[in-house]
Amino acid sequence: TDRDILCYYAYSNLYTGNPEARDNKLLSTCSKKYTKLDANGNDLPDTATDWVCIRDERTFLVWEKKTDDDGLRDKDLTYYWYDPDPLTNGGNEGKPDLPNTNAYIQSVNSQALGGASNWRMPTVYELEGLVESFGGNWIDTDFFPNTRTWHYWTSSTAFSRPGYTSACFPLIAHAWYTNFNGGSSGCNPKTYRKAARLVHDP
Repeated sequence: TDRDILCYYAYSNLYTGNPEARDNKLLSTCSKKYTKLDANGNDLPDTATDWVCIRDERTFLVWEKKTDDDGLRDKDLTYYWYDPDPLTNGGNEGKPDLPNTNAYIQSVNSQALGGASNWRMPTVYELEGLVESFGGNWIDTDFFPNTRTWHYWTSSTAFSRPGYTSACFPLIAHAWYTNFNGGSSGCNPKTYRKAARLVHDP
């Protein structure tokens, strides 16, 4: 619908680093935020108790649901930041030792989670889009259960966010995370281990 398109572009302005373009009046009308998805990527009712992914109705991005079963997507797993692509790693690939974020992406894609094989790490702007205050939680746990109140890696290197790099030296060796214990973001050395939540484009 026209409303869906307007909501999409309003949120895209925020997630791509243009918060000054955010239309708060419009966003207040974008009432439905999330839809639960099954193992094949099909829509489920909000009352569903078994789902594997969540679609953000404001951006159409699809997010993985973390589990609490000691499996591949368990909430307690942490990863080194690793991106072997010189076009996106900011000049430093990070730490290739396992477990790392690149290996995690490959494993999830090999399973075609939610019927998709284009899972990736979110940018810091995209991940910050999930931050909201819900009575002590910093994410909507009705749709994103098993979320640790901790740091989640993003794909964004320290170079990718001009003006916010005072704590990120040396820039080449740092990447951004979003903290779901307070809702802020920061940067740390890529050699640190943190949680990860993958996303894929529509």
